[in-house]
Amino acid sequence: MMNLDRNTTAVLALHWINDIVSEGGAFGGRFAGEVARTGTAGHARRVLTAARQTGVPVFYTRIVYQPGYPGLIVNAPLFEGIRPAGAFLAGGGGVEILPELAPEEGDTVLDTGRVSAFTGTGLHEVLRGQGIETVVLTGVSTHITVQSSALAAVDLGYRVVIASDATSADSAATHEHALRALAVLCDVATSSEIVDALLDSPAGTAHEVRTP
Repeated sequence: MMNLDRNTTAVLALHWINDIVSEGGAFGGRFAGEVARTGTAGHARRVLTAARQTGVPVFYTRIVYQPGYPGLIVNAPLFEGIRPAGAFLAGGGGVEILPELAPEEGDTVLDTGRVSAFTGTGLHEVLRGQGIETVVLTGVSTHITVQSSALAAVDLGYRVVIASDATSADSAATHEHALRALAVLCDVATSSEIVDALLDSPAGTAHEVRTP
């Protein structure tokens, strides 16, 4: 049975924005189908709801660029398609979070122009300040944002839990391959296992995360 200390755990909701997870989004043709087929968003909603019920902080990340893309660094094939597609523009519908996973009062939304949740967001500093030691990851996609965020978190000293059915990729095969790779460094659990662990977590005292 999985154990989670609600006093030192945070849940990350990674890149649940229309341009990635909705049909008609700039990159929705690549990812939205798997989100719909697997019910990924519904599983993520259960984890987020349990986190809020137990006082576990929830952090969202979004890819957002200002008009003209002054912060866009085109150093990988994925980034080459952003400007032509008009994707991830501040103030547009593409950067809005999926309505069924919309942030609630007390949640934190952080914007970035990169893949990892920890790049340019100040997330690590916030988590460290709150005494967080474990991060639970939900989001899209498993082999890009989830994987890069998980590896960054491991290097920063966190215990990482991947919600296997609250994450998805551009195909089932890609998703499963990424989970197998991540299992070397992270705990991989279903949303039900994570929810049960949060609800069963005893009260305690938060303490400062140990970092390298």
